[in-house]
Amino acid sequence: MTAMAANQKPPADMAALAVSILKSSDASPEMREWASDAIGIQNDIGMPAKSVQQ
Repeated sequence: MTAMAANQKPPADMAALAVSILKSSDASPEMREWASDAIGIQNDIGMPAKSVQQ
């Protein structure tokens, strides 16, 4: 799979997987990092996900 352009949204199923990982209480830090990258959230600034979506 080629790298997606930065302005493209991830495929819906990948985004759903990433969200489920972020909601999981037992996901590893590595999984959370992948999930954040997959949906383009910077989780180190403490912003709620709702304020990031446009």
